[in-house]
Amino acid sequence: MRVLIKLATFIIVFSVIFSFSTKRASASKGEFELENTVGGETRCYALSTLLSTAQYHVLVTCRNLIYPADENNSQYILWSRNAGDVVKLGSLAQGEVFFNTKTPFSQLFVTLEPNDKIKEPGNRTVMFGTVKDVPFLQGLSTPFPTQVVTSGETGKNTQVQNPSGTPEKTVPALTTREKLLIGLKRSSVIAGVALLGLIGLIFVITRSRG
Repeated sequence: MRVLIKLATFIIVFSVIFSFSTKRASASKGEFELENTVGGETRCYALSTLLSTAQYHVLVTCRNLIYPADENNSQYILWSRNAGDVVKLGSLAQGEVFFNTKTPFSQLFVTLEPNDKIKEPGNRTVMFGTVKDVPFLQGLSTPFPTQVVTSGETGKNTQVQNPSGTPEKTVPALTTREKLLIGLKRSSVIAGVALLGLIGLIFVITRSRG
């Protein structure tokens, strides 16, 4: 019986963690303002979006990069991070680069390194930024692509904005509180299902012993 109780506790805790961890992927979509952390003029701006290939496309543009950065380091290396997991994206080169990654992330940071072959970040972080929503796109729905239909009789082009014929509705962005409530509801449902399954299992075992 104790084993079953421990198993139920594990399932409930795992369900709660899973319901929140699944939201981290969406945090990778947005913009990053990588501010200088050492008082210099070097800074970068990054824009991340999720492609149909399930990869995050990260476009980066920088200003005031200095080569070599100092006498010991010649490379600016960009890294992504999410909940402690760090992934190397690559060198900033001349400051106009893009990267693809399948790993979700919520932060970007830049370190100074002696070369671009290193596997782990050093302790010289010079820029750092956290994902933010793109202000221009906040509160907007994703529209249908505009279709151009050519009439065979007149040869004129007609633009069709929405295949359903109904106007687009604007979907407001969820607040942090609303996202938290959704996560709690999901975890409660998962935990409830797991608990019902465990109760059924205990009932079957108890009845078979009787």
